[in-house]
Amino acid sequence: MQKSGNSVCAVELKPEGKSKYSGTGTKRGYLLSRVEKALMMQLYQLARRFWDRWDERYQQVAPIIEQRIDSFLRLPKEQYFYEMCFCLCTPQSKAEHALQVQRQLEALNFQFADVDPLSLLRDPRHYIRFHRQKAERLCWLKAHWQVIASGLAAAETVATKRQFLVRTVKGLGWKEASHFLRNIGHLDVAIIDRHIVRMMIEVGILSRMTVPRTKKQYEIIEKIFRDFARAVGLTPAHLDLFLWSLRTGVVIK
Repeated sequence: MQKSGNSVCAVELKPEGKSKYSGTGTKRGYLLSRVEKALMMQLYQLARRFWDRWDERYQQVAPIIEQRIDSFLRLPKEQYFYEMCFCLCTPQSKAEHALQVQRQLEALNFQFADVDPLSLLRDPRHYIRFHRQKAERLCWLKAHWQVIASGLAAAETVATKRQFLVRTVKGLGWKEASHFLRNIGHLDVAIIDRHIVRMMIEVGILSRMTVPRTKKQYEIIEKIFRDFARAVGLTPAHLDLFLWSLRTGVVIK
C-alpha cells in the first residue's frame, strides 16, 4: 500500500498537555469546529483514494469478513471465557497459534477441569511467547471468571465494560480488552496494535509510528480509526479485519 504523501489529515500525536487550541469560550469552539470539518473533508478524500485502490480486493474478502462478523454477533455467552483466553494469548504471539490454543483448551474443558495450560502454550506447534506468565494468567482468569462475567454483564456501556476489564483482568490492556469486546459482538471498538498503526500510516491517517501507551492515546487513535471507518462506509470491526487481511493475507479474528 502506498503512503498518501503529506496529507493534512495525517495526525501526529503530541505529548499530553495543553492544546494549541486552548483558548476559551466561543472562539475555541469555532476554531475546533473548523479544524474538525477540515479533517473530516480530508478523511473523505482519503476514503475515495482508499476505495479506488482497494475496492476489488475488499469484494474478494467481504464474504469471509461477513462470516467473521456474524460469528462475533452470534457468539453464545458460554463461549466468552474461551474468547478471553484467546485474547490473553495473543500479545506478541501469532493469532493462529492463540486460536489453536483456544480450541485445545475448549476440547480439554479447561474452564471446569483440572488442566495445566502451560504445556499447551509452550508446544512448538502453536508456541505462545511468555508462556509461563500467560499460563498463570489463564489460571487466574478461570479462578475469577464468575466475578468478571458478572461485572461485564452489569456494565451498561461498551466504554464501561472496557474500563472494567482493563482494571480487573490480569494481562488485559486496552488493545486486548477491545479485541475481546469486538469478538463478542461490539463492532464499534478498534483494536489498535502496531500492525493497524502501520496500516493507518500507509493509508495516510497517521503521520508516524505511535503505538498507544495510555488510555488517552488509545482513545485518540481509536477516534481517528472510527472516523475513517465511517468515511469509507464500514464499521471499525469490518475495517480492522480488512486491514489485517491486507497485512497478513488472512482473515482470522
